[in-house]
Formats: sequence, structure tokens, C-alpha cells
Amino acid sequence: GKTKYNPVYEFKYTVSGEDVMMRMTSVQGHIMNLNFTEPHSNWNRVPPEELFFAPLSRVITTDKKELAENLVHCTRNINLLALWLDCDREGENIAYEVIQIVRNHTNLPWSMIRRAHFSALTQTDIQNAAQNLGYPKQELSEAVDARQELDLRLGAIFTRFQTIGLKQKIPQLGRSLISWGPCQFPTLGFVVKRYLEILNFKPEKYWTLDIQVSKSNKVAKFKWQRKRLFDFEACAVIYQKALESHKGVVLEVNKSEKSKWRPIPLATVAFQKLVSNKLKFSSDKAMKIAENLYNKGYISYPRTETDFFKTTINLRELVSKQVHSEDWGSYANKLVESDFNWPRNGKNDDQSHPPIHPVKLATKQQLDSDEWKVYELITRHFLASCSKDAKGFETKAVLEYGSELFDCTGLAVTEQNYLEVYPYQKWSENEIPYFEQNEEVFPSEFLMNEHQTQPPSLLSESDLISLMDKAGIGTDATIHQHIKTIQDRNYAVKLPSQQFKPTPLGLALVQAYEKMGTSLHNPELRAKMEAGMGEIANRTKDKESVIQECLADMKAVYEVVKSNIHVLIETVKENLENIPEEEVRDTVTCYNAKNQATLQLTVLQDNKALTKLLVSSVGTLDTTPTTAPKKLVLSADR
Repeated sequence: GKTKYNPVYEFKYTVSGEDVMMRMTSVQGHIMNLNFTEPHSNWNRVPPEELFFAPLSRVITTDKKELAENLVHCTRNINLLALWLDCDREGENIAYEVIQIVRNHTNLPWSMIRRAHFSALTQTDIQNAAQNLGYPKQELSEAVDARQELDLRLGAIFTRFQTIGLKQKIPQLGRSLISWGPCQFPTLGFVVKRYLEILNFKPEKYWTLDIQVSKSNKVAKFKWQRKRLFDFEACAVIYQKALESHKGVVLEVNKSEKSKWRPIPLATVAFQKLVSNKLKFSSDKAMKIAENLYNKGYISYPRTETDFFKTTINLRELVSKQVHSEDWGSYANKLVESDFNWPRNGKNDDQSHPPIHPVKLATKQQLDSDEWKVYELITRHFLASCSKDAKGFETKAVLEYGSELFDCTGLAVTEQNYLEVYPYQKWSENEIPYFEQNEEVFPSEFLMNEHQTQPPSLLSESDLISLMDKAGIGTDATIHQHIKTIQDRNYAVKLPSQQFKPTPLGLALVQAYEKMGTSLHNPELRAKMEAGMGEIANRTKDKESVIQECLADMKAVYEVVKSNIHVLIETVKENLENIPEEEVRDTVTCYNAKNQATLQLTVLQDNKALTKLLVSSVGTLDTTPTTAPKKLVLSADR
């Protein structure tokens, strides 16, 4: 082959009863890129609004030219082109890029182009696909074409508008790129919405009644079936009346078997959430590690929407590869010998890749610390999914005290099963005293307790991923990139608590567009685009009509934003100038290497973004403070 990573293989094969010589090679993602041409590629030569209808060019990217040459080289003198790209929209689009490159250099007719359809890289699936070659579907590719064009045009228009408009009036923004993207901004919108909910939250007092019963050296804590009351006087009357009873009666004792279901096979979004929650890694870091493990041959392809295994995959064989592990080998051996259960089925199938699973055994010595943690999580999850559900026995008692009802639940775990190998979930036992129906009991404690409603928490990365996935913001392969982008752009920061908080700049951008009455930060905008992509893929609308409808809607939004640019500038200025007192963390001594002068710099709590903005008025920061106080070196001669 012409490239190091895309060798060409030749071998004899039989297709539909005919002996052929098969020549096979590979690609690495998209080969071509869509972009503006001159003068529209130059920020300073045309206003942003011209990009709505500026001509576009799709060309082979510089880093893929050798790969394209490799395609041309290995498709010389072929009689038939079979495309084995991923069986999803993105794969179909890459397939059409391959077709274009090949047909530009050969006389291969469309009738001699075929498409292989498969959902797992198993011998059975591959052989079946080879014997039942179909045809590429242009509508799936065009859905991706439409998304690429809309993302390019709209991202460029609003990014240029924001960046040029703000930096002309707010010098302290320096050389920052004030970007906008149809996935990036709704991601920021979720962070800002939750932050404002907390900021505007008004706590309310409420009251509960709680009973404790001590018996046989055990304590049962009964909860009020009314849950809570927000009226103090009403709750006090009920409490006083109940106090007159002095004793309670157990009305019901219900016992039943309970199961804690084992996890379903691991798709990418669930993987990102799990790693974020349990390992405290960012989704971006998680995906990079997973890619490394895949490239080293330890796990399956980590970008998948599928959460159930096809019956063509030999899962017992995959489990058997883990029996020699020092950490979970004995458990894997028990599965192989007797306890193997076919995993539960999820509801999603991308028709391309199986769920994430280990494909060979790894040891701690073969991987670095973080790689091992991710590999261990993936492997334990896979083994747990092939196990039996955990079993338990639940006892629920209902107590009448006065005329009020209270209940208490106890749990005894009888079979750990998958929990033996899966430390990421707990099923805690709660032992309560033995009660009989109609038994009289005398509470050891009966209290009326005052509480206060609590605001929601800031979004964790797992929360944010869930919201994005539900709203269709990004894909399993890109969600982590959008989360990283809002941090790279200094629109949001991740606190030590692993929760997201908007920076004053990010908050200002969203608030400004809200004041204008636009939906630039709302998920509905992207959802409408995605619905259009679906219509193209389903052949209910053509590509051009979807693109033009969307651009017409967004042009109307742009006109509103353009006429209200003063609102954007004023809001950003105000937020950057009026930093809340609670944001201040400490004061740092800064040192200018040129003139040996020192100054005091206010460092903002968990906010390197604004720290950088403040520093920009003094000089270029060589190192950013992570703890205060600390000496910084400034390179400007001031």
C-alpha cells in the first residue's frame, strides 16, 4: 500500500459461487472536507451574512492525500467495488467519498458498486455480508452532507459575528475565539440553565413526621406516607393528635423476593457516564483512553450506540479469555463452567458495532494506571452483563400511629451474583426487627422535623451527557468533544466537585441571546435540524429543501441578533466587569521578568478563563496558577 497504516491485502475468495481475487484496504474516517473558497474563507473580506449562500468546495484534506492515492492505486483494473464502511449514516457518507475518488480515476460503472451490510466483526457476519452484497444508499450520505453544510455555514457565521463584534468593543477578550456551534451552544445552554435555577432558587420550609421503633437490638425507621407538609400549623395539629395514641399497630407485613438487575451491555454514552461517575475522568479523557485500548487490541470499537449482543457473537469464548486474570479470573471461570447468562437486551442498535467489550486479556503491567482502570471497568461490566441478577428478600411493614400511616422497608441480600465482580454498584442491606401483623409497638422516638427545600445541584458530566443524549445534541462519538469545547472556549469550568459552572463570559453569551428572544442556545434548534436529517434519510424530503429551510430560519435569527448586537456587547461587558464577590478565591503575586516589577492579581474561584482575561491587561501568562498564592512569570515588557 501507499500508506503505513492502510496496507493492501490480496487473497482468493468465493462470492456467490464465483471464485474471485479480493483486494482489500482501509480508510481512516473522512477523506474529504467541506469549506469556503476565497474570498469567503477570509474573515476580513466579507461580512458574516454572505456565508449563508457562499459557494462551498469539497476537497481531499491535506493529511489524507496519500490515503486517496492508495485508494486509486489499489482499485486499478478492478471489476467490482465493494464498500465495507460502518453501516450508519457517517459510514455511508465516507463510502460515497471513496466512490468519488475511485470513479474520478477509473471507468467503473455505478452498476459495479456494491455495499456490504454487517453489524458485528464476527466470521458469521462477515461471510454473510460478503455473500449478500447490497447497494449504497445515497439518501443516508446526503443526510450527512446536509448536516456538514449546515454546521459549517452556521458555525462560521455566528462565530465570526460574535468574535469580531465583541473583540472590537471589549479589548480584554484579547485573541480569544468566541465561537458558536449548533451543538456547542446548547451544551453551554444546559450548564447556564441549571446555574440560573440554583441562583434563582427560593427555599421553602416543610415538615415531616418520623417514627423509630427499637426491638431486639434493632431499629426500624418509619417514614410518613404523606411524605411532607408545607403548612406548619396543619402538621403540628396532626402531630399533637398522633401523640395522644402512645402506641402503634402494625397493619401489614409484606415479604417478597427482589432482584437487582445486572447492567445491560455497554454503549458509548453509557460508558462515558459510567467512567465520569465512577472513575472521575472527563468524557474526553475516557474516549481517548478507550481509543488507545482499541488500537492496542484489548477492547472492541468504543464508538457504538448498540446496547445488546447479536447471537452470532460467541460470548462464552470472550468470557473464557478472562479466566487467567489475577483480579477476576475465578469469577470468569465460574461463568464459563456453570453461571453464564446471555446478557439483557437494550433497545438501541446502530447496525454497525457491537457493545463495548474486552477482546483479550490485559494485565496491570501491560497498561498504564488510567488505561488499566478503564479496561477493568469495561471488563467487569461485560462479565457482570453475562451474569445472573442479584437476589434479595424485602420486608415492608406498615404502621398506624394515631390515624397516620408510616412504612418501613428492610432488605436482606441472598445472592450477590453479578455484584461479586461489579464494584460500581451497591445493594445495601437494611436489617429491621421482626414484626407481625396486628402487633402493638411503642415508638422509641416520634418527632416532627423541620426541613428546607434544596436547590438542584450543578450539572455533573454524567448529568450533562444525559441531557445532551436525550435532546439529540451531538452523537455518541462527538458528545465528549462538545463538552470539552465549552471548557476550551472558556465558557464553562469544571469544579473540583466534577460539576460544571458557567464563566461570566459563557453566562453573558446565553443571557444576551435570551434577552434578544432567540433560541441560539436551546436544544430545540438542533432537534429541528436532526429531524430534517431524518427526513432526508427516510426520503421524505430532499437535501436541498431541508438545507434551504433551515438556512432561511437561521437567517431570520441572524437579522435579530445583528440588529441587537449592542445587547450582546453590553451584557458581556457587564458580566466581565461585575464579578460576584463569592467568585474571588485569593490574591496571587505576579512577577514581570522584563522589568522585575510585581503586582497583585485576583484569581477567580475555579475560573482560569477569567484569570486569563485579567492577566491579558498585564502581559502574557507563562504559567496559569492552580493554587494560590503562587508566583507567576509575565513576559510582557510593562
